[in-house]
Amino acid sequence: TIDERGYARRVSDIDEMSNPQNFSVINDTLYFTASDKNYGNELWKVRDDNRAVRLNPINKETREAPSDFINVNGTLYFTAEDKNSGIKLWRIDSNGNPQGIASPPNIEDFTVFNDTLYFTYQDGSEDRKLLKISNDDSPTAKPVGNSSRLWNPENLTIFNDTLYLTVTDSRGQKELVILDDEGNVEPVSFFDS
Repeated sequence: TIDERGYARRVSDIDEMSNPQNFSVINDTLYFTASDKNYGNELWKVRDDNRAVRLNPINKETREAPSDFINVNGTLYFTAEDKNSGIKLWRIDSNGNPQGIASPPNIEDFTVFNDTLYFTYQDGSEDRKLLKISNDDSPTAKPVGNSSRLWNPENLTIFNDTLYLTVTDSRGQKELVILDDEGNVEPVSFFDS
């Protein structure tokens, strides 16, 4: 940190942790990943007294650091690997502790739209599916809309308060669609200029 005189000051003893990265500020708390000799790559936060503290261990026996930090209406969501179920979705609960969320493996393409976290995952058939999680006390990954129209969703992007994405149509071609609040998709109309 930088003190009031403009001098750099160490946040935490370098022997306790190394390689801090993946910084994210949520509700005036700085979260990041770092490694220590006892737990490997884990999630840390900086307290009000500028001391870095490791949160409850998530993946002590794996090498992957928590990643994909995303703010959902003031709650930190992220992915992390645990030794039993691979990479899955986590969040920081109301007590400031990591909480695993029932979610499939191979999740990516995180986008927050209308206070809801949308993401894709790859199922056993190698097709991608679209899921969402509302930010409540017991978050659960739920499928979105009509799965037959949401084949291999990708490129989730918000523009003009609308969620756009691409899906693969019945001919195997990519199609640009809009997702409405009920999970229905509508093709985007194209006009020659």
